[in-house]
Amino acid sequence: MQFFQTLPKTTQYLRCVASLLFLMLTSISITHAESMPDTPLQVSPKTDRLKDLNKSIKYAEDINASKTLDDRQKYFIVSQNFESVASDESMIGDVFGAMNQYGKYNKYLEERELKKSNSRSNLNSRETSVTEDIQHQIQEATVQDAIEVIVNEAKHRQIVILNEAHHVPMHRAFAMLLARELKKIGYDYLACEAFTNLGSTPPLAKGYVSEDSGIYTRESMYADFLREAIQSHWKFISYEPTERAREYYMAKNLVDRIFKQNPKAKVFIYVGYAHGNKLPKSEDENDRSMMAAQLQKMTGINPLTIDQTTLFQQYVNKIQIAAYNEAVKSHQIEKPSVLITPQNTYLKLGHNFLSGEAYDIQVIYPTYENNPETGRASWLESMAGLNPENIPSKLIPKKGKRLIYAYSSKEPADAVPVDVVLVEAGKPIPKLMLPKGNFRYAFED
Repeated sequence: MQFFQTLPKTTQYLRCVASLLFLMLTSISITHAESMPDTPLQVSPKTDRLKDLNKSIKYAEDINASKTLDDRQKYFIVSQNFESVASDESMIGDVFGAMNQYGKYNKYLEERELKKSNSRSNLNSRETSVTEDIQHQIQEATVQDAIEVIVNEAKHRQIVILNEAHHVPMHRAFAMLLARELKKIGYDYLACEAFTNLGSTPPLAKGYVSEDSGIYTRESMYADFLREAIQSHWKFISYEPTERAREYYMAKNLVDRIFKQNPKAKVFIYVGYAHGNKLPKSEDENDRSMMAAQLQKMTGINPLTIDQTTLFQQYVNKIQIAAYNEAVKSHQIEKPSVLITPQNTYLKLGHNFLSGEAYDIQVIYPTYENNPETGRASWLESMAGLNPENIPSKLIPKKGKRLIYAYSSKEPADAVPVDVVLVEAGKPIPKLMLPKGNFRYAFED
């Protein structure tokens, strides 16, 4: 602190106090602040996302190359690891990479089933295209805005259940838009599968989304969804159980934490994949029914259930991608939408489990591209409402890859970053996609 010695004592004291507060509140070192005066910089991020991704990829490569594991063992391990890699891709802001990774996983499963069935030609012919009947249904359908359709139905319901694919941040942007409208019509509780279950301590008790709020909540778009929900004064509920009968205890936790205290509560439940299935119906706690069916049995309330994990541009299976491609070819879909039949029912495509009453509504997405001006997915602007901003020039790497983290300057050091983007020396520089506000930055090489 020798450079303070020429100042008056009072000024020295105030300068020292201000410096200490500055360091504590923003985790900025004097060295970094001096070398990058216009770029508030954290010493390091509170997470190692690039390192996590590289570990997941290396683990998958090692498993595939293993000579000590049989095919069944490899299948079990790879099945778990594919989702991990896809999720890690989403955590570094690579939304298309995450979908491609999971698409590879789905193709891997199909190939395994083909080998197992030993009837490649029959299975291929059955799954490569939609039937004429489905094609006709798609072409006859009309397109309506998904948010408007769901909110109109939700006015007459008490529970709304929306699913997501855990590696697709786009689904969280849609959840954010839906929550915004549900709040206006009296929905008050937001229950998320992704929340860390802390028992009697409610989720987000810190008042912000921290790295320990949950696993998938560490992804920036999920955190943006929850930041808006905090500002809108939702009541947050965790319900992920530790017991083995997972679906039953998910539903029981929701009953115990919401409906026993407030039987008339209006609840938005955000789940992963098939937890929102209402079929098969629940008979007992150990049957094959999913959380939505268990919850309906326990409460007597018929929830409004929405699937958004099928009709988007990721490969799920051959019939799914064929149905999706037929739908976007037949209709001009510019935003998340719902297909309505001439009989005024909701058309559902792509998976057998979506037939009948398993889900009430299915969302279809446009085919989003990478915006060449930002180097990022176009939905980040059109749906999430984020603004492209330049990465501070002094953070651009001169060699190799660097992960850039942008944090809200209002949030503590353990908060989830507002955006994360990967930059590679010598390649086009993507933009950060940010809401309005002030930010500090960190990076990981």
